[in-house]
Order: sequence, then structure tokens, then C-alpha cells
Amino acid sequence: MNNRNGYNFNSMKTSFVALGCATALSFSSFSMAAKEISFGHVLSPDSHYGVGAIAFKEKLEEISGGEFSVNLYHNASLGGERDLVEGLQFGTVDVALVTTAPAGNFIPSFYVLDLPYIFNDYDEAHCVLDGEVGQELLRQVSEAGAGITGLAWAENGFRHITNSKRAITNPEDLEGLTIRTLENRFNMMALNAMGARATPIAWPELFTALQQGAVDGQENGFGTIIPSNLWEIQEHASKTGHLFAAAAVLASDSFYNNLSEEEKGWFRESALAARDANREKTNEYEEMAAAFFEEKGVSFVDSPDRDAFKSQVQPVYDEFSNEFGEEMLNKIESAKKQCNS
Repeated sequence: MNNRNGYNFNSMKTSFVALGCATALSFSSFSMAAKEISFGHVLSPDSHYGVGAIAFKEKLEEISGGEFSVNLYHNASLGGERDLVEGLQFGTVDVALVTTAPAGNFIPSFYVLDLPYIFNDYDEAHCVLDGEVGQELLRQVSEAGAGITGLAWAENGFRHITNSKRAITNPEDLEGLTIRTLENRFNMMALNAMGARATPIAWPELFTALQQGAVDGQENGFGTIIPSNLWEIQEHASKTGHLFAAAAVLASDSFYNNLSEEEKGWFRESALAARDANREKTNEYEEMAAAFFEEKGVSFVDSPDRDAFKSQVQPVYDEFSNEFGEEMLNKIESAKKQCNS
């Protein structure tokens, strides 16, 4: 229909309807845009941390139906582990996978897991952490008032010593060696008690420090030593297993507390997927270590005198008990007995 001025009202009506549909589609697309989440860790994509992070991303994006999109930041691209924990507190990092050692400076309840030889093997560690005691420790993350929520346990694995000087079989072999350790006083006390001179160095600075001889060696899980190529500048490796380096998938309260209960469930499920992938990769590195080091020409001590090392570390437990009491230690010991019964 045309009016006296020549306008076609039917054509105009069609145009307005089309415009309205386009606008509605535009708003619908905007409302459905994925919420971007940052996930940081300090190791390479093929490390046990890396595969855990990838598993988290895949699971969350799957179960949320694309509502969340996870941006992964490998290789300490968001900083070292202390930086990641601070980022969680300030809300500049959404999710991170970090060891308990640097996190203990902000979440004191984690310190109990940094005591030397607290777990005898992986099965025992997993049983305790996946059980009531481990879940209590995760709850204490939120209760610490640090602005962080614990989602699930993962691991860096049992820590072993590498160095550029000599094979390590007993505490006497460690005497006089400067060994890089984590920025955690109980880790440092443990290495000092075992005979070394512990020196804290942030992870991003470690490779250069070893190259330049600032320290003689370091201690880490095989899942860190192997993919990070530390064996290129360390001639000796010893399977001391002196510390079980627990790790945790942590979320920043600044975004996590604004999620719905359903969304929080997605994040917890994704964290468990990260845990499982991380543990599987850790086991893979543990099983391949001896053959790998032999192939690379690194001397490898598979069975150092662990009883001799254990006999040196009681002062670390005394220091912990004096400051934090023995309640959590007793709970862990009770849980270990149940796990091994």
C-alpha cells in the first residue's frame, strides 16, 4: 500500500520486522557469549600441571555447554606460584594450579602437607587427601579469609634431589651443597636438616640460577624435572622422595562467589578432572624416570638411604607442632592407619 507521498507501508513493516529480528539475534548472541576464565600454572603444557590444566578446560567447556571459556596460561606466563596465589587474592587470576608450599604463606593450614616424609607413597597420599582430612583442609582454604576457594587436590609429586656435583645416597653427601627449594620455611628447614644448605629461588629464575652456578642443585618431582629439561644442567639425580608436594586447584573468591550453585558444581567437577589427569601424568613420569636419566647420561640413585634422611628431620615436626599444634598431624596419622588397614 502506498500513501500520498509514495511510501510503501508493507515494505516498511517488513523492514522493521527484519530489523527487530536481527536486533533480537544480536542481543541473544551477546547474552550467550562465553565467560572467559583465566587458568595459570608455572610449568609446560606437557607437564603434569599442563595436562591437568587442559583437562580442566575441556571438562568445564563441555559441561557448561560453552557458557565458560578457559584461557590457559602455561610456563609461568602469569608469574611464579607466589604471584599466582596473590593474583587469586586480588582477582587478577581466576583459577590456578599451585603447590601448597608457596600457598602456605597465605593459607597456613597447608603447612602440614609440607612436612618431610609425611606420606610413604602415592596411594597413601591420595587416600588421605581424597578423604575426610583432605576435604577439611580444602574447606580451611575458604575459612582462612585469603579470598581463595579450594576446589580439588592435585600434586607436584614426591620431590627428589638433583645436583651438578655428586651422587646423593645419604645425608653426608648433601653436606656443603646449596640446594634450591621452594619459598616455604618448612621446606627449607627440611633440606637444612637433611644436610644441605637450602636456598629459596622462585621457579622462573631457577634454570638460570643452576646454569650460572648460583646453586648446586634443586629438588622437584620428576614431572617437573623431566619436561623442564633440568637434567640438561644437572649431572646427578637421587630418588629421595623427601617431601610429597601436594598441589591444589584454587579459585579466586572474587568471581567464584558470584557463581550459581550449579556453576560452582561445574568448577568442582572440572577440578576433579584436572586432578585425575595430573595424577596419571605424575605416575607416568615416576615410572619412566630411571630409564630416562640413564638414556640422558644422568647418574641416578634409585634407592638412597631414606631412613638416614628421615632420622634427621624430627626438628621440623617439633617446630610445626610448637606453632600450629598437633591436631591436624594426629588426624593425618589416624587417616593413614585407616588407609593402610
